[in-house]
Amino acid sequence: MSKGNLIWITGLSGAGKTTLAKRLHRDMVESGDNVVLLDGDDLREVYGLRNQYSKEERLAMAKRHARMCYLLTSQNINVICATISMFDDVRNWNRTHQTWYTEVFLDVSLVLRTKRSELYLQCKKDSNVHVVGCDIEPELPGRADIILRNEGTEGIEPVFNKLKSQLNKRFRYA
Repeated sequence: MSKGNLIWITGLSGAGKTTLAKRLHRDMVESGDNVVLLDGDDLREVYGLRNQYSKEERLAMAKRHARMCYLLTSQNINVICATISMFDDVRNWNRTHQTWYTEVFLDVSLVLRTKRSELYLQCKKDSNVHVVGCDIEPELPGRADIILRNEGTEGIEPVFNKLKSQLNKRFRYA
């Protein structure tokens, strides 16, 4: 089993996953934690799989993310993974294999996600653009450990503060 913490931040495009993950990463580094930030878009670049967005390709990518996280946490490295990964199979795999697993779901309305991400408009115009929550039905987390609404205009700090408070209650987070 893993030794490090895995904080799996998920939500649809435009939910604020990367912004929240970067803020949390900075806080954990400042606290002296051994922590790595893995972002879904960055991992896509690392794997050289930039144009694979079908449901099947997304599932395969999400499984890669989960296994990469396991590799790192098994070496006692804390991992923050910010990824859409809207698949129950992947989240269940994480729960089975990760000793210290926290699933964070950023819940944001379609109206606000559309304002934040042009992908939703592209999806409506072009049938070749595959967007989870537009033409790919998401499997929304049914048992996320932490659910955060990210609807505010005051930036990421209020959402971050709620997340940090919840993480402090769950496990070893300084």
